[in-house]
Amino acid sequence: MDASGLTRNMKYKHKPRTINEVIKRFELLQGSIDAGNDSQVVINESIELLKILVIAGKVDADVANEIINSNNEI
Repeated sequence: MDASGLTRNMKYKHKPRTINEVIKRFELLQGSIDAGNDSQVVINESIELLKILVIAGKVDADVANEIINSNNEI
């Protein structure tokens, strides 16, 4: 779908299905942000995934708040 451009045209987003997929996607987005990507879409998706990780008990709420605050400063 990526090669054909359908993901962009159809506004398709792969939704992670497992916690490990959520973690991998979050790490990818954070790396993108760290590299200078300040797209609000990327930041919002990383915050959404971070909330899932907090609910799943994989990230402490205080740590999540620090990450969210640092992402909002971009």
